[in-house]
Amino acid sequence: MALEPGLVINDTYRVERLLGEGGMAEVYKVVHTRLPKHFALKLMKLDGGERSQFLARFRREAEILGTLNHPHIVEVNDWNKLPDGSPYLVMELLEGEDLDTFLRRTGQLTQAVTLHICKQVGEALFAAHLGGIVHRDLKPGNVFLAKNGAFPNFVKVLDFGVAKLFSPETTPLTANATLMGTPAYMAPEQALGRIEQIDPRTDQFALAAMAYEMLSGQQAFYRDGDSVFTILERIVQGETPALPPHVSEPVQKAITRALSKKKEERFPSMKEFLAALGADQEVILAKGAAPRSLSNQSTFEKNAGDITQPPRRPSSLSPIHFAVIAAVALIMAAAGVYFFFAVK
Repeated sequence: MALEPGLVINDTYRVERLLGEGGMAEVYKVVHTRLPKHFALKLMKLDGGERSQFLARFRREAEILGTLNHPHIVEVNDWNKLPDGSPYLVMELLEGEDLDTFLRRTGQLTQAVTLHICKQVGEALFAAHLGGIVHRDLKPGNVFLAKNGAFPNFVKVLDFGVAKLFSPETTPLTANATLMGTPAYMAPEQALGRIEQIDPRTDQFALAAMAYEMLSGQQAFYRDGDSVFTILERIVQGETPALPPHVSEPVQKAITRALSKKKEERFPSMKEFLAALGADQEVILAKGAAPRSLSNQSTFEKNAGDITQPPRRPSSLSPIHFAVIAAVALIMAAAGVYFFFAVK
């Protein structure tokens, strides 16, 4: 149920308004009742019977984000439940827009702006990887460009809700042959449901796919009208797409290598990928280099996770894909592989 403005949650957070909603969550702007500070409260939308199934995943997102202390990773301040058992996260309130929205407005980006964004995303992911965490759902919708950051296009990486703890001593909550994430940005091992093969190089592939999109103005593995199965088939078996000729040769080579079908052929770590891109050094943006700088945009308050946005292209799963997904499952079942698509 929707939270009404003025409602006080656990004697701590007063609801001001709804910021956005998606299939499994609503995000509200709230104010602390004892401190003059605003937050974003992410509330899971689930019926009583579904809560236990997804509660572990939601709690894991809180615990994962709570351990990651990095300027380019969204900060989590609290986690709790409503009286009816609905869990929620309390996160920093961000002003700006996600990269998906930014690209819909600006289209193709310059190489300087692309590297500026990749540097920040890569640094955040490298920090997560050092902590034994793979994001595994990296996409433009989970990269937020904050207008109230230290400089234009200040990145916050969002939504570690399907992250995988890959340290040897941990036990993943998902079984093998489970497909989680957004098809257009999945690495081949992820598209095939080989969960045990997912590691930091899986995130490297996704960042390379995003870099390709920023530089070319189109997705690397999605074309208009593609079904989910077509996207996955292209990722697993298709040729690595060529970048536009204006992209420098070192950047082209770095992205091509990071998009290798075999993870062993990608860079050993995110740090080495950033170095090959030339994004490991500080990228200086000349005045006016960033298309329509966010500082000139009206305030758009939002926090990550399951926010409904006008689709730029169908890169993530939605109800209209269920028929296609069913067909994919039947095809894969014939080969002895079973997929479960987790729609966030």
